[in-house]
Amino acid sequence: MDTEAIFVDGTHIKASANLNKQARKAVPKEAKRYAHELFDEIDKDREAHGKKPFDENNNGNDSGSGDNSGESEMVEKTVSTTDPECGVFHKGEHKKVFAYEAHTACDKHNFILGVQLRQEIFTTA
Repeated sequence: MDTEAIFVDGTHIKASANLNKQARKAVPKEAKRYAHELFDEIDKDREAHGKKPFDENNNGNDSGSGDNSGESEMVEKTVSTTDPECGVFHKGEHKKVFAYEAHTACDKHNFILGVQLRQEIFTTA
């Protein structure tokens, strides 16, 4: 194995779910913890270089405070009644399918270093 160069590719895998069997459900909005941590790190670097930090309200964090202790916000999303773990994926401008997202990381000798298969809601439409 050679980790000098790592290549990551993502693809969508069609789920065995009928697009006509769907429901609109209110689900909790996912926290943007990573974005908050990233902007905190960027702010520290900006201060080290004598620049002013980003505005707290515009740094990708919806609440502005970074804590998730309050009530979770609800978002309405399209969910399959056949396979509730898959998400809606738009293929081009007209085709919609239920799908999963898969990412694979390989080295330059085509050895697989890691695979991540996850469900994701791609759109709320």
